Amino acid sequence: MPADSFSRLTALSPSVVAAAAVITAEVLLGAVGCVAGDTAKLRAADVPGLTLDQVAPHVPTDEWLYTQDVSPLVGEEPSYSGADAASSAWTVVAICSTAEFVEDSEPLELAVVPTSTVDDEVRQRIADDGFLDTVNCGGAEPRPGGARVATERGQERGE
Repeated sequence: MPADSFSRLTALSPSVVAAAAVITAEVLLGAVGCVAGDTAKLRAADVPGLTLDQVAPHVPTDEWLYTQDVSPLVGEEPSYSGADAASSAWTVVAICSTAEFVEDSEPLELAVVPTSTVDDEVRQRIADDGFLDTVNCGGAEPRPGGARVATERGQERGE
């Protein structure tokens, strides 16, 4: 490389390095922001009314997930299968979680109905905790939104 080309490259290096550092920082911060947004924890109390495809990314492991098909409560025959575990075709109407957040629950129990049956009446029943008797959390008291959250601390406080 000719000497004058090297000196021009050397002269530009600090600004090129600074620009690259800013771009790299923006990319890294953007990536961290995306990751943080994608991994936000899901409160158990917020689950009733969501479809299984919305809940599935938050379930810690399949071995801790129990799904109850309560279709007869909305006038349908039971038809849920494990292949539907992340399907928008099923809506959660009640949850039993051993923690405040789905990701921390071991085990997790969901009661589901076909999404096609979720009308205003079913939504109101979800809001009124009308499906709570379909899940069991070892006697934990119902929480607003159809979630029963049974934690050791919660049981001590009577929650």
